[in-house]
Amino acid sequence: IVTGAASGIGRATALRLAADAQADGGKPAQLLLADFSAEGLALLVETLRSQGVETISFVGNLSDALVPAQLVAAAIDAFGGLDVLVSHTGIIQQGTSLKTGSENLDRAFAIDILSTWLLDKAAHRYLVQPGSDLILETSISGDQPARPLGADCVGKAAMVMFGLIGWLIFFGIVQNMFNLSDLLTH
Repeated sequence: IVTGAASGIGRATALRLAADAQADGGKPAQLLLADFSAEGLALLVETLRSQGVETISFVGNLSDALVPAQLVAAAIDAFGGLDVLVSHTGIIQQGTSLKTGSENLDRAFAIDILSTWLLDKAAHRYLVQPGSDLILETSISGDQPARPLGADCVGKAAMVMFGLIGWLIFFGIVQNMFNLSDLLTH
C-alpha cells in the first residue's frame, strides 16, 4: 500500500517500488495506491499497468474512521497479504503559529496524524509479521521547525512521536521514518 500516491513523493515512491521489483528480476510489484485524487491515481495506474505492474487504485479520505480498514481489506483481498505500508498522507500548510487558525491545526492533525493512526491500526496485524515494513513519511519540519510552517511543524513532530511510541516501543514494529527537505520527484 502506498498512500498519497497521486502526486509528488507518493507517486515517486510507487514508481520506485515498481522499478525495484522489476530490477530484482522477481515477480512484478503488486501495488494498492491510495489518494483522494481519482484523476492523479488513474494516470499513475495507467503508467504502471503499461509496465506490467499489478495495480489497484483506492480513492478515499483516510481520516474518515471507516476508510483505512477498507483500504487494508482491499489489499488483503487483492493480494492475499500486506508486505509494505508506505504512509505518505500529509499536507503542508503555510502560516506562523500566531496566524494559524484552529481549523488549520485540525486539518493538519486529521490528515497527518489521524489518518496515519487509523491506517496503521487497521494494518497492525499484518505489519507485525516477519518481513513486513512500515514506512512513515514525516518531514524535516518535525524536528527542525521553520517559521512559516506552524501547523505543519506540530503535525509532523506528532507523527514522529506517534511512530516511535505508537509502534516501535510498544509493538516492536520496525519503521523507516524519513524526513524530507528538498526532494526532486520528477
